[in-house]
Amino acid sequence: MHHVWQLQYFDKAGLTTAAGEAVQIISPGFPNEHAGPDFSQARMRLDAMEWVGAVEIHIRSSDWYRHAHQHDHAYDSVVLHVVWQHDKEVFRQNGSPVPVLELRSRVSEALVKSYTRMMNTSVPIPCARQLDRVSHITKFSMLQRALMDRLETKAAAVKHIHDHCQGDWEETTYRLLAQSFGFKTNGIPFAQLANALPFKIIARHHNRPEQIDALLFGVAGFLDAPSADDYTRLLQREFALLSAKFNLASALKMSQWKFLRMRPANFPTVRLAQFSALLASHAKLFSQLTAIESYRQLQSLFQNSPGSYWATHWRPGKKAARPVGAPGKKSIESLIINAVLPLLVAYGKARGEQLYIDRAMQWLQALPPEKNSITARWQKAGLIIGSSLESQGAIELYNSYCSQRQCLRCHIGTSLLKPGAA
Repeated sequence: MHHVWQLQYFDKAGLTTAAGEAVQIISPGFPNEHAGPDFSQARMRLDAMEWVGAVEIHIRSSDWYRHAHQHDHAYDSVVLHVVWQHDKEVFRQNGSPVPVLELRSRVSEALVKSYTRMMNTSVPIPCARQLDRVSHITKFSMLQRALMDRLETKAAAVKHIHDHCQGDWEETTYRLLAQSFGFKTNGIPFAQLANALPFKIIARHHNRPEQIDALLFGVAGFLDAPSADDYTRLLQREFALLSAKFNLASALKMSQWKFLRMRPANFPTVRLAQFSALLASHAKLFSQLTAIESYRQLQSLFQNSPGSYWATHWRPGKKAARPVGAPGKKSIESLIINAVLPLLVAYGKARGEQLYIDRAMQWLQALPPEKNSITARWQKAGLIIGSSLESQGAIELYNSYCSQRQCLRCHIGTSLLKPGAA
């Protein structure tokens, strides 16, 4: 009903109120996202008099009383009550009647059926079978809008971390990257690790890989058990000294880390070793990330192989069946998408510098599209996804619009719900 009224998708010939007043709509008004009537600043003529005020939308006119609007002075400004079915007279608090416009005989049956079908389908993407009827520009503009929503949400999360870090961008970068190195499965314990082990302590041991290993694996809880392994014992000794010096402790337990049904290359211990190599190689990651101008330079920043011990071990004291190296191409792309680009957008917004936001968009365009269950659904529906810019938009579109059945907030959905499009 909001959609039909806002876009005036109904027959306006001979329009009258339930009381027989001639209605001429000059402006349907503006949707109200706050408390009060549904539309504000609507303009219309009822018979010979022009009115400016609010419009309230209901399925039945009796819903006015069911929602207790008769007790709310905000609804005294309603000049037209737009309903699907008029089943009861409605009055303002001063006793004057509220003009009612019934629409059920004025809306295309095909439009109603199309909307009902879209809302009730069991298909994950409601418009999947009709997507080929939507213009390329409509699809692209909606992907762009969804992408910006996604970047705004991620930038807000970065700002939250930044505020918690008291405005320290290096600490913010460290925490954001730590969480991203955990990927979906171990993101939470990685974030807890970074919270328990401040970056300023890590930075003091730049170019001392064994000490950074000791700090990360010690706070992570992987050095608690006795070991016959020489390097593990070295890390235990280093951690004993460093934890006493900086008042640190094993903040996590080994049981908090997930290994089950994971390939060894994705073990959290391997990711910790890779994260340690990154921290040992770059003293100020934030400064470097904001100075980089080419995507190739950005990729190379993450291509740090862990020390020789980790080339043959998947976890402290446990030998690997295959060599362990730097993060793979897909892992680096994930780190860039989920950590670096939101960081750049948040920094650009905080500084009011569009350069960083534009750079994030350019790098998203340079990245290949992500492959997951959501992008597979879109591609099956016929949506062409050529870059991460488009795949990120497609993921947000699915999560915030399709799965929530918010088709009337989506350009694609509304284009399919025009009179004559059903």
